[in-house]
Amino acid sequence: MTPNEITIWNIDLSTFSNKKEELQKLFNQYKDLKINWIDDIEWYKEVDRVRKLFKKTRTEISNLRKEKSSILTNAWKKLIKMEKDFLEIIHPQEIKFLKQQNKIDQLKKIEQRKVLLPDRKIMLFKIDVTKLDISDDEILKLDSDEFQKYYNEKKELYLEEKERKIKEQEKENERQRQVNIKNLENDRIKILEPYKPWNISNLNLWEIDQNKFNEIFESIKYNFEDKQKTERLLKEKKEQEKLKQIEKDKKEAIKQAKQKAELKAKKEKEKSEREHQEALQKVEKEKQDLIKKQADDKAKKEKEELMKKQEKEAEEKKKKEESERLGKEEKYKKFLEKNKWKFDSIKKENWKVILWKKIDEFII
Repeated sequence: MTPNEITIWNIDLSTFSNKKEELQKLFNQYKDLKINWIDDIEWYKEVDRVRKLFKKTRTEISNLRKEKSSILTNAWKKLIKMEKDFLEIIHPQEIKFLKQQNKIDQLKKIEQRKVLLPDRKIMLFKIDVTKLDISDDEILKLDSDEFQKYYNEKKELYLEEKERKIKEQEKENERQRQVNIKNLENDRIKILEPYKPWNISNLNLWEIDQNKFNEIFESIKYNFEDKQKTERLLKEKKEQEKLKQIEKDKKEAIKQAKQKAELKAKKEKEKSEREHQEALQKVEKEKQDLIKKQADDKAKKEKEELMKKQEKEAEEKKKKEESERLGKEEKYKKFLEKNKWKFDSIKKENWKVILWKKIDEFII
């Protein structure tokens, strides 16, 4: 460490002390100075001069402050660096000592809390918190406030879960009650089923006690059997009347069947005779159609043969005329060539052949 580093804070501030006295004297000298009216030119200039003097003085003070501040800033930076260098020597060891102390303090607290461990575990057990949720070592690490906070959180969850289970159980009990009601009602309906119809729509079968139900059952059974007896007698009477009607209907059916058979035989005979006549007419028609078709085919064949003959004769005539025409043309060409006639082109139109010659040309 250099001597300059030791004396970095030795700054002379006497200039500021003396300056304060000068400023106070200057202020007292001109504090009552003022411009009395608008045309007071001399005092206006005097005020302007003093204002500029105050401004100059203020500027000097600010510059002096900046000069001294620069020295202080540099000194402050050096001081921070010195602090950092010093702390790097001792602070790591301080931290090491602190960790050792904290570890011992924590072990002491854990030893002290072991007395509270059984009570804490009982408290947690009552709210369904077991070793699966938190171990003994984890409990011992908690101080009183931390444990109370953990306990309160778990108790709140426990109470919420307990309330949920109670509601679920109430819901299940109600569901089971409804099932029991429905089963009882179904069982009693099954007992009454064979004796339908019965009118007990104004009763809830599951609400009445067993004795009342037995009375209702006996009443329904008696009415049902009495009704069955009456219905059986009526049924027997109807069956006898039905047998008589069946016998009557049987005789009538035999009579109608005989009439129907005779009518059917007559219709079948008429149908057979009609079909025989239709078959004869069909054979005759097919015979006449065949004769007509043979005549038509013969006439068509003769016509086609005549047309082919005429086409052949026309073709032969055309070939003969073309041969004669070409022969004449060829004789004519030979005649022109013999007389040194040069052909520029030949144009054919139907049966005509046109020959022409280039005579001369000129530009228009």
